[in-house]
Amino acid sequence: MAVLSIGVMLRDFEGFTYNFIKRTFKFPLFFVLLTVFIDDKETGKMKQLQIDYLINKNSKWVILKVDSNTQLKLITEYCEWFACNGFGSFMFQGENIPYIDFYPNVHWDHPTDFPNLNWDKVAT
Repeated sequence: MAVLSIGVMLRDFEGFTYNFIKRTFKFPLFFVLLTVFIDDKETGKMKQLQIDYLINKNSKWVILKVDSNTQLKLITEYCEWFACNGFGSFMFQGENIPYIDFYPNVHWDHPTDFPNLNWDKVAT
Protein backbone atom coordinates (compact mmCIF):
# COMPACT_ATOMS: atom_id res chain seq x y z
CA MET A 1 0.00 0.00 0.00
CA ALA A 2 1.26 3.49 -0.83
CA VAL A 3 0.03 6.73 0.69
CA LEU A 4 0.43 10.13 -0.92
CA SER A 5 0.22 13.13 1.37
CA ILE A 6 -0.07 16.49 -0.32
CA GLY A 7 0.56 19.75 1.51
CA VAL A 8 -0.72 22.86 -0.21
CA MET A 9 -0.97 26.47 0.74
CA LEU A 10 -4.28 26.77 2.53
CA ARG A 11 -5.27 29.87 0.58
CA ASP A 12 -5.68 27.90 -2.63
CA PHE A 13 -6.62 30.71 -5.04
CA GLU A 14 -5.63 28.79 -8.16
CA GLY A 15 -7.58 25.61 -7.39
CA PHE A 16 -4.44 23.48 -7.02
CA THR A 17 -6.13 20.64 -5.15
CA TYR A 18 -9.03 20.39 -7.60
CA ASN A 19 -6.80 20.65 -10.68
CA PHE A 20 -4.25 18.17 -9.34
CA ILE A 21 -6.86 15.53 -8.53
CA LYS A 22 -8.78 16.16 -11.78
CA ARG A 23 -5.67 15.69 -13.90
CA THR A 24 -4.09 12.84 -11.92
CA PHE A 25 -6.93 10.49 -11.04
CA LYS A 26 -9.95 9.03 -12.80
CA PHE A 27 -13.50 8.59 -11.62
CA PRO A 28 -15.02 7.19 -9.53
CA LEU A 29 -13.29 8.73 -6.54
CA PHE A 30 -14.36 8.06 -2.98
CA PHE A 31 -13.85 10.61 -0.22
CA VAL A 32 -14.04 9.97 3.50
CA LEU A 33 -14.78 13.17 5.43
CA LEU A 34 -15.73 13.97 9.00
CA THR A 35 -19.37 14.95 9.41
CA VAL A 36 -18.43 17.84 11.71
CA PHE A 37 -18.92 20.45 8.93
CA ILE A 38 -21.54 18.59 6.90
CA ASP A 39 -24.89 20.13 7.77
CA ASP A 40 -28.26 20.24 5.97
CA LYS A 41 -27.05 23.02 3.66
CA GLU A 42 -24.05 20.95 2.57
CA THR A 43 -26.06 17.75 2.10
CA GLY A 44 -28.45 19.84 0.00
CA LYS A 45 -25.56 20.87 -2.25
CA MET A 46 -24.47 17.23 -2.54
CA LYS A 47 -28.00 16.17 -3.49
CA GLN A 48 -28.26 18.98 -6.04
CA LEU A 49 -25.02 17.77 -7.69
CA GLN A 50 -26.24 14.15 -7.44
CA ILE A 51 -23.32 13.05 -5.28
CA ASP A 52 -23.90 9.61 -3.80
CA TYR A 53 -23.05 9.57 -0.12
CA LEU A 54 -23.54 7.55 3.04
CA ILE A 55 -23.65 8.93 6.55
CA ASN A 56 -23.71 6.32 9.27
CA LYS A 57 -25.49 7.58 12.39
CA ASN A 58 -23.04 5.60 14.58
CA SER A 59 -19.98 7.11 12.92
CA LYS A 60 -18.63 10.61 12.54
CA TRP A 61 -17.69 9.97 8.90
CA VAL A 62 -19.43 10.56 5.58
CA ILE A 63 -18.45 8.52 2.52
CA LEU A 64 -18.92 10.26 -0.85
CA LYS A 65 -18.64 8.92 -4.39
CA VAL A 66 -17.56 11.50 -6.96
CA ASP A 67 -18.19 10.85 -10.67
CA SER A 68 -17.76 14.26 -12.34
CA ASN A 69 -15.63 17.39 -12.34
CA THR A 70 -18.50 19.49 -10.95
CA GLN A 71 -18.89 17.12 -8.01
CA LEU A 72 -15.12 17.04 -7.51
CA LYS A 73 -14.94 20.84 -7.32
CA LEU A 74 -17.34 20.94 -4.36
CA ILE A 75 -15.70 18.06 -2.49
CA THR A 76 -12.16 19.44 -2.89
CA GLU A 77 -13.44 22.69 -1.38
CA TYR A 78 -14.63 20.64 1.61
CA CYS A 79 -11.23 18.92 1.84
CA GLU A 80 -9.45 22.29 1.85
CA TRP A 81 -11.84 23.66 4.47
CA PHE A 82 -11.21 20.61 6.64
CA ALA A 83 -7.44 21.06 6.27
CA CYS A 84 -7.75 24.72 7.29
CA ASN A 85 -9.49 23.57 10.46
CA GLY A 86 -6.97 20.85 11.31
CA PHE A 87 -9.00 17.87 10.14
CA GLY A 88 -8.03 15.25 7.60
CA SER A 89 -9.83 13.70 4.68
CA PHE A 90 -9.15 10.57 2.67
CA MET A 91 -9.48 9.93 -1.05
CA PHE A 92 -9.56 6.57 -2.83
CA GLN A 93 -9.82 5.62 -6.47
CA GLY A 94 -11.41 2.29 -7.27
CA GLU A 95 -14.48 0.50 -8.52
CA ASN A 96 -17.14 -1.73 -6.99
CA ILE A 97 -16.22 -0.88 -3.42
CA PRO A 98 -19.10 -0.83 -0.91
CA TYR A 99 -19.40 2.46 0.96
CA ILE A 100 -19.44 0.69 4.31
CA ASP A 101 -15.89 -0.59 3.67
CA PHE A 102 -14.50 2.96 3.84
CA TYR A 103 -15.26 3.62 7.52
CA PRO A 104 -11.90 4.15 9.24
CA ASN A 105 -10.63 3.40 12.70
CA VAL A 106 -8.90 6.53 13.91
CA HIS A 107 -6.79 6.55 17.05
CA TRP A 108 -4.41 9.19 18.31
CA ASP A 109 -1.69 6.68 19.18
CA HIS A 110 -1.38 4.78 15.86
CA PRO A 111 -2.09 5.31 12.12
CA THR A 112 -5.59 5.40 10.70
CA ASP A 113 -6.81 1.99 9.61
CA PHE A 114 -9.54 0.90 7.18
CA PRO A 115 -10.21 -2.61 8.54
CA ASN A 116 -12.99 -3.60 6.09
CA LEU A 117 -11.41 -2.25 2.91
CA ASN A 118 -10.35 -4.77 0.28
CA TRP A 119 -7.15 -3.08 -0.92
CA ASP A 120 -7.16 -5.19 -4.10
CA LYS A 121 -10.12 -3.08 -5.30
CA VAL A 122 -8.36 0.21 -4.59
CA ALA A 123 -6.46 1.68 -7.53
CA THR A 124 -4.91 4.47 -5.46
